[in-house]
Amino acid sequence: MTSRFNPLWLSAIFALGLSIPTRSSPFPARLAVESTSQSSFVLDARGILHAWEDNQAGQLGIGTQSANTHSAQPSPVSVPFPAGVTRWIDVAAGTFHTLAIADTGQLFAAGANGYNQLGTDNPNGQLSFMPVPLLSGKTNWIGIAAGDHSMALAADGTLYAWGANFNGQLGNGNENNQSAPQIVPLPAGVTRWVQIAAGENHSLAIADTGLLYAWGGNFYGQLGNGYNLRQSRPVAVIFPAGVTSWQRIAAGFNFSIGLGNNGLLYAWGQNSEGQLGHGDTTGSNVPVPVAMPAGISWGKIAAGGSEGFAISSTGQLYAWGGNYWGECGLGARGPQLQPAPVPFPGGQAGWADIAGGRGHTLGLGTDCRVYQWGLRFSQSSPEASPVLAAELNDLCTASSNVAPTVAIVNPTNGSVIVGPATITLQAQASDADGSVSRVDFFDGDHALGTAQHSTSVYTLSWTPSAGHHLLTARATDNLGLARNSDPVA
Repeated sequence: MTSRFNPLWLSAIFALGLSIPTRSSPFPARLAVESTSQSSFVLDARGILHAWEDNQAGQLGIGTQSANTHSAQPSPVSVPFPAGVTRWIDVAAGTFHTLAIADTGQLFAAGANGYNQLGTDNPNGQLSFMPVPLLSGKTNWIGIAAGDHSMALAADGTLYAWGANFNGQLGNGNENNQSAPQIVPLPAGVTRWVQIAAGENHSLAIADTGLLYAWGGNFYGQLGNGYNLRQSRPVAVIFPAGVTSWQRIAAGFNFSIGLGNNGLLYAWGQNSEGQLGHGDTTGSNVPVPVAMPAGISWGKIAAGGSEGFAISSTGQLYAWGGNYWGECGLGARGPQLQPAPVPFPGGQAGWADIAGGRGHTLGLGTDCRVYQWGLRFSQSSPEASPVLAAELNDLCTASSNVAPTVAIVNPTNGSVIVGPATITLQAQASDADGSVSRVDFFDGDHALGTAQHSTSVYTLSWTPSAGHHLLTARATDNLGLARNSDPVA
């Protein structure tokens, strides 16, 4: 899902995919969730990625996984940095996997891999962020998006796609799942892609010509080409009257939203719950106007599973669609067939960013605090109005705080580890502007336990089994920032 991080603007990543920056903003924090995702991500001004909620496939990238959605990570935790990484730049959340761009320029992935969406053939997936192997040499990414598949847009306008392809959502002309990233072909007259979005099984991309192309699943007409047949190669979305180019896009579960160069919002695809926002439940396989108030200039747009969102230039948020769990944030549950303004808690500030997931929504206020509503699996009942995520403070202050440093000092690389004798694992950890609160040891994805410490040395007794071991240590500081050590094998 979405765009390159710049400390001068904010863009939400909840909607199932976006790419290039879509709205200038003074906010250096951003939200992340996709229309198929039940997880939540927030990227703050320091490049720290905070993650919580659904983690049943390890998609939060924190080295562990939940037994099921109902034992989700209840509160935000910081996502550890891989070796050599000091900040996260962008993140996109798919159904059960996540993509992230680091300050090194590398593209990382975590979570489920049943459709090869991590870019590997390993069906077991991964609980921590690891580089996408065949793209590890590329460091010029400007956009990412995810559904059951993955997409990454390079600075030269080349679009790569991999993962699930049973509806042709990779755009490569066939319907075979792919672990190796595929280049999405350029239609005639197009020289580069400039913005991308991903639904559950369909993909959208704006070309340098201003035309919008779509491919993949089309049962509900979410490709907007006037037909309901899936497409394995990009096809042009039909222009509504008065539109000659597209400015912004968002992809929901089975519908799409676009902002035309005439300043109007359009939607197409499934409409059984009012996803298209035009006052009834009639679907459309071509773009139709969303029934927005006249004379409003639109900034950010986003799509949840069955909901649409748009923020005006004055910071007013509008929402419409299914709203089964209160995802629209209007104070009541049930279908909202036309856009309605979402009240800001306390009535003082406005909205700066919005992101919609499957069953829940995140909003960033101009107070730079995060609010959430809808269904949270860590809570007993849904919230139909925005509620402050109290664990997250002001996300826009780029304080001097950095994650702690940590290194394993025993055993060393190349040591012969022979089980079942018990050995003492040792790590050194320190935090330049705070304190280290804990150090945990891992063998691959398996947590070994929390270390005891004396001064800066952290120790844990461990009885290894026979076989190969890959040890890492993770240090967490008093503000919840964490970093992984280099591995020891």
